[in-house]
Amino acid sequence: FHKIDNAIESLGAEVKANGPRFQNIENAIASLGADLRANGARFHNDRLRNSQNWTAGDYAVVVKYRAGHPYPHCPRCPDVQFNQSYPINSAPPANLLPKNYNMFIEWQRMSPIYMREKLEGLHWFYNDSRFEVPMNATAQMCIDAFAKLDEFLRYPGYCKTCSPYSSPYN
Repeated sequence: FHKIDNAIESLGAEVKANGPRFQNIENAIASLGADLRANGARFHNDRLRNSQNWTAGDYAVVVKYRAGHPYPHCPRCPDVQFNQSYPINSAPPANLLPKNYNMFIEWQRMSPIYMREKLEGLHWFYNDSRFEVPMNATAQMCIDAFAKLDEFLRYPGYCKTCSPYSSPYN
């Protein structure tokens, strides 16, 4: 039993010494899984958009694929209850994303304050600067940002200047 105890102690020390490396590997695998889930949802959404019932068919949810948040406190966002933080691979809270294209168009007809708060919620959750708009954003600036949301829901990283991904849709 003495040899087994020594082996267990030695293994425990090795795991403890390599813990950060194992954590980095675990984080990389989680990030890859989130990218795959997000891109699978985008594929579904793009196919939906090219189908006959594209205006009413439900979008697939694009999971969080970037770590962290741009600032510590979650924003006020209409009809959305945020947690304090979300890890990679988390589904967004209810009502953060439009359910379908009809809802997407409806959001663009709301007041600039409503649109700005939705975009701020998207920016905070996804940690993605494509959804960042200034506090005094006009309705047109918000509509332009919603066009980025439409692309975000369908294509991986269409914007070379604000995303680590590339896409043929630039």
